[in-house]
Amino acid sequence: MRHQGGGGITIAQKLDTASQPDMPESAIDTGCIDFVLSPEGIGREIVRIAQGEAKAA
Repeated sequence: MRHQGGGGITIAQKLDTASQPDMPESAIDTGCIDFVLSPEGIGREIVRIAQGEAKAA
């Protein structure tokens, strides 16, 4: 099941930054992840997405 079909975006944490790398690895292995980022990168991407949506509204 892909969330992108409904307009969603999927993000997984980089394996080398995860305390439990099996969790993001399983998500990445599905092929349904749009971004694989560090925790800091995840925060920046969420802000970027939110700001883009605010401009579009």
